[in-house]
Amino acid sequence: SLMVIADTSGTFGEVASSAPLHYGGIAKETFVLSKGQKNLERIPYFWVATPATGREEEGKEKEPPIGVSAFTGEAGAAAKNLLSEMPPGWRPSGDVGLFPCFTRGVNQYGEENVEVDAISAVMSEELSSLSSPKFYGMFAHGELGPSSFSGFRNEAGVGIGCTKHSMTSILSIHTIPDGDAKDEL
Repeated sequence: SLMVIADTSGTFGEVASSAPLHYGGIAKETFVLSKGQKNLERIPYFWVATPATGREEEGKEKEPPIGVSAFTGEAGAAAKNLLSEMPPGWRPSGDVGLFPCFTRGVNQYGEENVEVDAISAVMSEELSSLSSPKFYGMFAHGELGPSSFSGFRNEAGVGIGCTKHSMTSILSIHTIPDGDAKDEL
């Protein structure tokens, strides 16, 4: 699975249906700073992929599975449900992506960090050596994620329908091989 951040131009929509399982959000604008450049260049979208672990299966490096879920309900319950689908041989790395709609957060709950705190509490139960997970993400103007799939994938996930959501949060939970003490980020 891949993280994607797209601008409001709609260009990403032209390739979204043929893209592998992805999660992320729509921003007003997206930019890249290329090597050797001093100025930002506007781009319609960008992808970020997870590196392989060095673990081999059938002679090929295996990518760590990433759990992805879209939810409109309680964040802690969504995290528990996603973690319940963790494949054998893997454990949470402590790295969590969260892409809520900009109308959630204070607008929905009346206070800040409600979803982050709920997910942190669930993750802390899973991560005995890590008291606090590391979050990345953004409030989005359209959340990008699976339309019905919720679970972990370590391959591209082509054929899993992803869509632009509204009033939704997209959650991603990264993994490392069970017994590996190295953090992913």
